Amino acid sequence: MSQNEYTTTHIEQAHQVLTELARQPKARFTMQELIAELLEPLQNALKLHTYEEVASGLKSSCGIEIKASTLKQYVTRCARSHQSIHAVPDPRPSTTSTSGKRKQRQSRAF
Repeated sequence: MSQNEYTTTHIEQAHQVLTELARQPKARFTMQELIAELLEPLQNALKLHTYEEVASGLKSSCGIEIKASTLKQYVTRCARSHQSIHAVPDPRPSTTSTSGKRKQRQSRAF
């Protein structure tokens, strides 16, 4: 079985190509990535308009075809993801959960 061998020149060329590629902004997006990029203006539009109206506007003005139900699903998913990424931890010390209290009460009953 033969193995391919590469020279330092191959490595340098590949390094140059990859470095240049990394500098270029992303040019193609999935629908979910598109919704994530447009999350804030979408949420603002949805304060005054329905998902059907927003989906229709995206199609007529931008050629972006998406069903209202899919738009709602993606906006919800992206908003949750955005919220968890930007969540500020609660600085207050944690307290015992109610489930922990229940366990204590149950153990006393025996």
